[in-house]
Amino acid sequence: MKTIIKQVLDLDARAQQMLQDAYREREKKMAQVDKEAEEQRIQLSEHCQQRIELIRQQESDLADEEIEKVLAGEKQAIARLDERFEAGRAQWVSEIVSHITG
Repeated sequence: MKTIIKQVLDLDARAQQMLQDAYREREKKMAQVDKEAEEQRIQLSEHCQQRIELIRQQESDLADEEIEKVLAGEKQAIARLDERFEAGRAQWVSEIVSHITG
């Protein structure tokens, strides 16, 4: 009878040890999963930041191109106005003088 009780107690002790080992292993695995999840979160965040910066740069370049187009158009319009002014200048001066002297 003592042998059976001793075997049961030994079996119980081994079962307790296995249970503790399983809990430790579970905690270890959970810590590993948490670590990997954090590493993936960091990688994803870095990737997103790189994409944002790339898009920001592309949009800035497009805006600069549009600004250059607008400025070029304005310069052309000013040049046309200058040409029209110079072309009609002598006539306008003559007309003004003629109206004044009348």
